[in-house]
Amino acid sequence: MLTRRGLMIGASATISRSFAGPASERLGWPEGAQAAVSLAHDDGYDTQLENVAPLLDELGFKATFLLTVQNVDERAADRIALSKRGHEIGDHTLTHPCMLKGYSTERFVREQIAPAER
Repeated sequence: MLTRRGLMIGASATISRSFAGPASERLGWPEGAQAAVSLAHDDGYDTQLENVAPLLDELGFKATFLLTVQNVDERAADRIALSKRGHEIGDHTLTHPCMLKGYSTERFVREQIAPAER
């Protein structure tokens, strides 16, 4: 069964494996940094294009912007420009399922991820 805890553990395990082993084999952070912060903006609201993205650009930060099926085509040119400035554009699950208990991995991919990727 897919659970929120399972998703977090899976992500942590992936990150841990990336930094396991001798320093010479580890992934390095840019310019000698010892940590990173990941910024993600959910649901693809216009306010993210109008307020968040310009501030991030001004500060020299990059973020991931996750679009929903409902807004993927809206302001496409603005989102392409955002990507060309170094931000990541990703897809969102189809809905916000709060109860993951009834989902198998296969069902979650079929009902939440695949439709968003299409």
